[in-house]
Amino acid sequence: GKVAGTITAHHMLYNRNALFKGGICPHMYCLPILKREQHRLALISAATSGERYFFAGSDSAPHTIESKESVCGCAGVFTAHAITELYTEIFANDGIEYSWNPINSLSNADSNWTYAYPLQNTNYKVIIKNIYGCEDTFDVAVNVSPIPIVNAGLDFWMEYGESINLNGSTNVSNFYWESNSWISCNTCLNPQINPEETTLYVLNVTDSVGCKNSDTVEINIDGSIFVPNTFTPNADGNNDKFEIKGENIKDFKLWIYNRWGEEIYRASEINAFWDGKYAGNKCKIDSYVWVIEFLDFNNNFKSINGHVNLIE
Repeated sequence: GKVAGTITAHHMLYNRNALFKGGICPHMYCLPILKREQHRLALISAATSGERYFFAGSDSAPHTIESKESVCGCAGVFTAHAITELYTEIFANDGIEYSWNPINSLSNADSNWTYAYPLQNTNYKVIIKNIYGCEDTFDVAVNVSPIPIVNAGLDFWMEYGESINLNGSTNVSNFYWESNSWISCNTCLNPQINPEETTLYVLNVTDSVGCKNSDTVEINIDGSIFVPNTFTPNADGNNDKFEIKGENIKDFKLWIYNRWGEEIYRASEINAFWDGKYAGNKCKIDSYVWVIEFLDFNNNFKSINGHVNLIE
């Protein structure tokens, strides 16, 4: 008579490299122990030969991590929870013809591999034929989880130097804010922020099954100008230039006049500076009037004026 045999899924999926590569992996330890690649292929050939004396097997007794990761590790690779999917993977790789159904949400309906992108829970069937003409049908269920809801809030403008709170919301408990600017709390839905320039804040969320989503809010800074009231152009390396600082300025113009109303300097770039000279000559110690006109990125136009003291 003939002797029947059980072939377990993990013996057809892995060879001994899975057990020994990079050090011993206790979670791949089973009895009989994994063999060479030629033995793995021989098992697949036997399992797909159509011979009635080979049976499918699985390990239905999972072991705790502590019992596997110990000096006397328990033998066994737990596969019972996903045995259908594992056998589908094994036999699909050994077939010569494949027919998936339904096909409207698959990338390759006649291949041993395919991407599935269903809009709802779908049960896929694949008919596989091997070189012996044997056919079998396998089912794979793909469950679609709804994308987690996330809202980082509406984009808005704020004044330079102002502190405000973001207004995020989500229907999951695992979330964090991401930004290159300072934020008081990355894992709070309403953290405080104080950006110095227009900044993006991204609210990332992940649900209990690993589905991710994100939303972005843009915080724009109203145009602002800082004008010093004193400078000392004495070439000592400290405060030698009359420089205007600004944020979110689209258009800029500066004029400087002496006490008699004579224009001695003008600029149309905010990063320009006055070195305290007129026509190449040093200006005398005095107060000088400046006029600035600027347009910010929110199209707000402003005209301001004041005076700066030139001292030594």
